[in-house]
Amino acid sequence: MSDYTLADIPLNAIRESEILLRNVDKKGEGYVEMVDSVKNDGILNPILVRELKDDETGETVYAVVEGNHRYNAACDAGLDVIPAKIMSVEDSKVLELQIIGNVQKVETKPQEYSKGLRSILEMNPTLTMTKLSGKLSKSVTWLNQRLGLLNLSGDLAELVNEG
Repeated sequence: MSDYTLADIPLNAIRESEILLRNVDKKGEGYVEMVDSVKNDGILNPILVRELKDDETGETVYAVVEGNHRYNAACDAGLDVIPAKIMSVEDSKVLELQIIGNVQKVETKPQEYSKGLRSILEMNPTLTMTKLSGKLSKSVTWLNQRLGLLNLSGDLAELVNEG
């Protein structure tokens, strides 16, 4: 996937792909938190798009190949542009790239999140739990629950990490 161009593309020039691995649940808690995060910090990881010609106007538009949730969150957060990798992709490869983009993610374990959160608080002594939870677009309760995981014994912590 090294043949791509990186650009900031206006959201009004992007279309949702007709080939989708999964639909966006705009009422789900995770999606609402993503929109809040995008409002606060923007899009951190570019989406993948491909160039298409608009059937009606003949203009170049872009279709989302991978990153449909980020694209929708950017729209709902009121952004004007989104960082994107523009790549030449055939229809037959779109779903494959969506699956690869989702299946190859290495999930952060709960204990790793907890240690990272503790480190953030230690490095920023004036940062309150409320401000940190706001930066993360999570509730203070969520933050307290994650920090509480640091009190678990080794065996119990490993069970939590394994799900």
